[in-house]
Amino acid sequence: MICLQNIEGRIDVYEAAGEDMPLQLKLSREVGYFGELGVLWQILPREASAEDITPFSGTVTFSQGQREAYIQLLVINDNLPEPIEV
Repeated sequence: MICLQNIEGRIDVYEAAGEDMPLQLKLSREVGYFGELGVLWQILPREASAEDITPFSGTVTFSQGQREAYIQLLVINDNLPEPIEV
């Protein structure tokens, strides 16, 4: 799998042939480390669908003092020839 951040700030992901691939996106909490913080997130695809990546939305929780957290995704290989999806 290839994962690139483009000039617009989007993350473009390209499937690897023949296998599902985990994708980890890092979130940083840069100020306000006191208290718990929940971050709701959602994928806003252009061409990809829920059949291409899972989960499509969720919540990441930062504990008090925690500065980094990760969104864990799985890019699903469907073995279908398709154009690049973003």
